[in-house]
Amino acid sequence: MPDFARAAITTSSQDLSPYTTFLRRLDVGQVVNLPLEDGESPRRVMRSVNAAAALLNMRVVRLRSNGDALRFRVLSPEKRTVHISDEAKRSRAEKARVTRQARWGRDRSEATGIGPDAAGNIAQARSRRRPAGSRTVEAEEASDAGSR
Repeated sequence: MPDFARAAITTSSQDLSPYTTFLRRLDVGQVVNLPLEDGESPRRVMRSVNAAAALLNMRVVRLRSNGDALRFRVLSPEKRTVHISDEAKRSRAEKARVTRQARWGRDRSEATGIGPDAAGNIAQARSRRRPAGSRTVEAEEASDAGSR
C-alpha cells in the first residue's frame, strides 16, 4: 500500500499562452501546418493545442501529417446537430435491436456448435473442431477401405 501521507501533490500546469495567442488568429475552416521543433512529439503538441482551443471555446481536428509537422483544421464551435423524427428514432432503435439479436444468436451458435439447419430447425452441428492432424472416424474408415 502506498504511503499517502508522504504523497507530493502539485497543481502546476503547462503555460498555454503561446498556443492561445496563435489560435486567436485563426478562423473557422483554416488548415494549419505547424512545424515541430526537435524533441517535440506531435501527440504532446496536439494535446496542448486542444487544451488551448478548449479555453477559447474552439474546436480543432487533427489531420494526417508527416512526422516533422502537425496538421489540424479549425472547426465551428458548435457541433452539428441532427434532427430526426420520432418515427425515424423508433426505426433506428428497432433495427439496432434486431441486429443485436442476430449477432447474439450467431455468436451463440458459433460458440456452442448449435445453429439452424436448412429447414430452420436448431440442431447440433455434426462437425467439431479437432486438434491439427487428428482425423475423423469417417476419414479413418475411408482410409481403411481404400487400403484394402
